[in-house]
Amino acid sequence: MRVAHITPAFHPNTGGIETLLSLLLPELRKSGGVDASVMVGAPNIWMEAFTHIGVEEHDELDIRVARFGRFSDTAIDSVETHLRVAAAVRELMERWVPAILHIHGPSRLAYPAYRTARSLGIPQVLHIHGSVKGNFSPAFIRMCQEVETVIVPSQYVADSLYRDAGRKTAVHVCFNAVKTPVSPANIRPGLYLASPRLITAGRLEANKGHDIAIHSVRRLVDSRLPVTLTIFGEGPERQSLEDLAVSLKIRDHVMFNDPISHDEFLAGLETYDFVLVPSRGFEGFGLVAAEAASRAVICIASDTGGLREVVVHGVTGLLVPENDPDAIVNGVLGLVSDMPKFNMMRLAARNHAESAMSLQALASSILNVYATLAKGA
Repeated sequence: MRVAHITPAFHPNTGGIETLLSLLLPELRKSGGVDASVMVGAPNIWMEAFTHIGVEEHDELDIRVARFGRFSDTAIDSVETHLRVAAAVRELMERWVPAILHIHGPSRLAYPAYRTARSLGIPQVLHIHGSVKGNFSPAFIRMCQEVETVIVPSQYVADSLYRDAGRKTAVHVCFNAVKTPVSPANIRPGLYLASPRLITAGRLEANKGHDIAIHSVRRLVDSRLPVTLTIFGEGPERQSLEDLAVSLKIRDHVMFNDPISHDEFLAGLETYDFVLVPSRGFEGFGLVAAEAASRAVICIASDTGGLREVVVHGVTGLLVPENDPDAIVNGVLGLVSDMPKFNMMRLAARNHAESAMSLQALASSILNVYATLAKGA
């Protein structure tokens, strides 16, 4: 079965959708014989290479990939640009001849691909990875209402589709997947946490709440716990976050790092004691929280969005109110003073990742969706 994927980003794996696709596409090929191709709706915020003109098509990870760059020197939202993008999408669809179109979230390719697939009689699935509360276009909202099948990573996103996009028909909830969790035998033994290592990762923007993590470091240092916080990511708030650390006089406790490959990130994740995910409102799933569980690292996350479905409060991690660094501090202090609970929670997190977020389970669910769509085509 040939399936064309439409995505805003793909490889290198520096974000949620890229990471998910890098795991999912090979598994779909292995489990269901799916021949995948990918259209990437660049420019991508992480790679300057996406400033090319037109479409660049080549093989990546044994997958046919078409990357969309600039199509004119006029504004990106000009009628001319939209027409050229739509024509390029149609040319690829007619040449690739997919049996199914799988659209991942909003991108500048999503709506033209959707319209093209409808005109060609190709069944499609819309895979939404976050809330639809944002400033999505009316065209994308129509897609949410009209498309045959929608996949979402959490009930939170499903509820958002019904409530905020007006979808009337069924939505498939499929938890995102993580790589095979660390073996219980390889979980490093818990020691007395005299100097806990904290980590956050994600786009440096207000929604991710990195500033809350920095404020929590100030309070932990004030409580005489010499923590360090490592932040992986880049984005518009990088300088303001660095300035915040300076103003709070904890710049030597906060390390900023550019995004790294997914494998490097996972390998390093196991050396940390806590993963902080202090997001504000729009977290559809929380892949970093899920990956923390897979590495047996305790996650302290905002009690918001899909995070409350990924983190089981008091069992695999802690959920705290949004914008509340004191709650993060209390969580860290409570666990570093109770090593039996700390270690029990780490093992529970690892087991939860294995049972609820397996790659095989996600692939199986999606293959069932494909089979249903193909029968109805």
